[in-house]
Amino acid sequence: MALSCDPTVEALADLLRPALGLDPRGEPPQVDAAMVEFARSRHRVGPLLHLAARRADPERVDEAAARALTGLYRNNAKRTLTQRAALTDATALLEAHGIASVAIKGAQLGEQLYGDSAARHAKDIDILIAPADARAACDVMRAAGYLHCFDIGAMRSRWPAWRMRVLKDTGFDEPGTGRTIELHQRLFPIEPRTLTPDFISATRDETVASIANNHYVLYLILHGAMGYWPRLKWLADLSALLRTVDDDRVAALRSLAESYECTPAILASLRLVEEVFAGSLHDAWKDWVEDQGSHAAAQRLVVAYRASLCGSDPAAPSQPLRKDSFPTASWHVFAGAIPRPSILARRVAMASLTQFERLLQ
Repeated sequence: MALSCDPTVEALADLLRPALGLDPRGEPPQVDAAMVEFARSRHRVGPLLHLAARRADPERVDEAAARALTGLYRNNAKRTLTQRAALTDATALLEAHGIASVAIKGAQLGEQLYGDSAARHAKDIDILIAPADARAACDVMRAAGYLHCFDIGAMRSRWPAWRMRVLKDTGFDEPGTGRTIELHQRLFPIEPRTLTPDFISATRDETVASIANNHYVLYLILHGAMGYWPRLKWLADLSALLRTVDDDRVAALRSLAESYECTPAILASLRLVEEVFAGSLHDAWKDWVEDQGSHAAAQRLVVAYRASLCGSDPAAPSQPLRKDSFPTASWHVFAGAIPRPSILARRVAMASLTQFERLLQ
């Protein structure tokens, strides 16, 4: 089934195929300034489109678009260099104080997926630490001069760790550069009890999470699913990621998904990426989708994900599922793995903290 909700999204997806190592689908559309801006602002794939355009027929890329794409790629290359430096400094600081960490997503994911860290746009530097180290990590960052994203006066010494406990992460700006380090003590705001501990255990020997790790692959799929796949950036990552996973690992990932009761969200994500980037699924992935192709929850989810991808506002990706009586992403991603009262209590705590911060600003 081809994506049909938005012809501009479909055209951009077709333009990106060469950068993903996928065969072209018919005659590719023209790359003009409007398409470059759509790729940059709505889907965060400007650098990836630059790589694709370099492999396309030069006559299909107008001069202004080519200049703009080159600028986007060069700026992202500079950004990734500074982010790598900030990541090295932050992890070395934590390690010096006996705090283990693992970097997730970011420029390092671009290197693993595309062989080019500048191909993937990354806004923040994300570092996962064990929940037991949250307070110590925050104290270390503050003592080293990192500025917490929210200064709450007399309570500031405890607020960063409390904020992480409620929201899962909190931000620190590097002194002198302003580059943001996101410290995470959980992978998701609301998740099965063992998900983050299992992930930390599986990545214990890694300072940068590797796509050779099944727990990291599952996390990356779930990350997009929790966000309702609002941008082509994440689906392009998924297309490249899935083709690195061999048949044996697919079987292991099926087992992992079942253990966290997130199979419908994974199936819906697989179906969506194949709609957008046909050729993303090899036979083992296709067999999984076909085995459970009639899964009702997955069918509902793929409709909602498609609406989110093609919507005009990626900042409100939950709206399609809200219409289907899903008040929070955790209910549809993790199915019955989390009791609904626990989800509601967590959501109330998150909303209360966010409102409290607004009142104090």
